[in-house]
Amino acid sequence: MIIGITGASGSGKSIASKCFEEIGYKIVDLDKITHEIYKTDKECVNEVKSAFGDLVIDENGDIIRKKLGEIVFCDKEKLNILNKIVHKYILKKALEEIKSSSDVIVDAPLLFESGLDEVCDITLGIVSDREENAKRIKERDNISFDLAKARLDKQYDDSFFKEKCSFFIENNGTMEEFLKQIDLFIKNEVTKK
Repeated sequence: MIIGITGASGSGKSIASKCFEEIGYKIVDLDKITHEIYKTDKECVNEVKSAFGDLVIDENGDIIRKKLGEIVFCDKEKLNILNKIVHKYILKKALEEIKSSSDVIVDAPLLFESGLDEVCDITLGIVSDREENAKRIKERDNISFDLAKARLDKQYDDSFFKEKCSFFIENNGTMEEFLKQIDLFIKNEVTKK
């Protein structure tokens, strides 16, 4: 079974994915694939450099993700340009990884935009309060609260995920409550299939 997990940054997608990994699912994490492509795919790096300039490239020729993030997460048009550049590289690599296993979690913030929802048997949205998301992003990425909020402002709100996904889980309580909801979802929707 292929399950796509999506949601805004800081919602809890990675935590949900790890729960599936514990029961034998392979995780195809699009953020990790993106980071890998930024380091290894020179064609992609050159396209990003052409679009955003030398300021986003370090002395080794690698993309400086933090600098690129500062540029694109404050300007939706620039974010769209970046997504248009990198999606083709991400999609190719993700599809290769998905084909290598029968039980797969596709952890993808842009699951629907990338078209990967079409290879999924189930799509699961993780939704949570935007203020809480911003706090989590601030801690995880070591950035300011304002920058975390700016990132979220460029992303879809929870109504998008609730409408598009086969199922959704709210992550507004404790970690224990969130993990219980994931466990219940696995029992009711995954292992019964």
